[in-house]
Amino acid sequence: MKLWTFVALCACSQAALAGKLAFKNGDVLSGEIKSIDADNVVWVSDTLGEITVPKAQIDDLQSTELVKIDGHDEPCALVGMDGPRLKFSCSGGAEGDVPLLTVNKVEPYEDFAMGSSAWTGKVSLTGFQDRGNKIEDTWVFDSFTEYRRGDYRHGGKAQFDSKSKDGADKQQRAMLEYQFDWFFSERWFWTNTLATSFDDAKAIDKKYRAGSGLGYQFWENEITALSVRLGASYVDEYYIEPEVITPEFEDRDKRTAWTAGLNYRYKFAFGGEFFHLNNYSVSNENNDNWQLEADTGFTMPLVGGVFGELKHEYDYDNEPQPGTKKLDTRITVGVGYQW
Repeated sequence: MKLWTFVALCACSQAALAGKLAFKNGDVLSGEIKSIDADNVVWVSDTLGEITVPKAQIDDLQSTELVKIDGHDEPCALVGMDGPRLKFSCSGGAEGDVPLLTVNKVEPYEDFAMGSSAWTGKVSLTGFQDRGNKIEDTWVFDSFTEYRRGDYRHGGKAQFDSKSKDGADKQQRAMLEYQFDWFFSERWFWTNTLATSFDDAKAIDKKYRAGSGLGYQFWENEITALSVRLGASYVDEYYIEPEVITPEFEDRDKRTAWTAGLNYRYKFAFGGEFFHLNNYSVSNENNDNWQLEADTGFTMPLVGGVFGELKHEYDYDNEPQPGTKKLDTRITVGVGYQW
C-alpha cells in the first residue's frame, strides 16, 4: 500500500512540476534523470534531449523519476540538493542524503525491477611449444567474469598453468574462485570468497579458502574503478611430501587469517587499459606466516573483442615449504577475448 501511495504522489508531482537540473553557472534545464555513475549525471532534457553532465558542474538536481539507489530496495525520488549533498526520499519512508560526488550508481527503478544487469568478462591463453634440440611446453590460461544486478555482484576466476621441459614431470597449478558482493549502501559492500587451488612448484597439493569481509568502492565506471577489501578467511592447505622428509615438514596447515586487497583499473583515451590487483593474507596465529599476491599489467584492444595483454605476476610466501623459494614472478605476453 505504501508503495502505490508513493507512486501516486510522484505521478501527481510529475504532472505539476517536471524535474530540474541547475548548473553552477546559473543555467537551468527541465527534464528528468536517466542515470548517475561515478563521474556523470545522464539527464533527459525537454529541449536538448539526452545529455551527459559532469557532477562537478551541478548545483541542484530534482527529479520525479523513480530510481534505484544502492542500499535501498524501494523506489526513490531525488528531491534536491543541500550544498554538495543529494537528498532522496523512498517509498518505505526512508529519507537521506549523500554527497553527489560519491554516488556510484543510480538507475531507473523500472530497469532494476525488470532485471537490469551487466555481464562482463575476459579470457586469455598464452603458450609455446619447442621440439628438436629442446623439448618444452608452456601453457597459461586465465579467465575472469563478472555479473552485476542491482545491489549484487558475482565474480568468477579460473587459472591453469602447465609447464614441462625435456621429458621431466609437468609442473602445474590451477585455481578456481567465486566471489559474491552485496552493496548494502552507496559505497560499502559485504564481500565473500570461496576458492580452491593447487601449485606443484610450491609443493601445495591442494588448498581451500573461504573468506568474508567488508569492501569500499571508491568509484566504478567504464573508464576506471577502485575498490579495497578487508576481512578474515579460513585456509586449509595440504602439502606434497618431499623426497627427504625433514623434522620441520608438516603435511597440512589449517589457519585463520586476516586479509586485505585492492583492485584498480584505468582505461586511456586510446583504448589501452592499465590494471593492478593484489591480495595480502597473514595468519592471526603467526605473524611470520603471510603471503602477498599481485597482478599488474596492460591490455590493448586489437580487433573486435580481441585484446593483447602484458602482465606481471608477483607471488610471495614468507614461510614456504622446505625446498621451495619464497618469491615467484612471471611475465606473460598473450592475446585474449573480452566482452
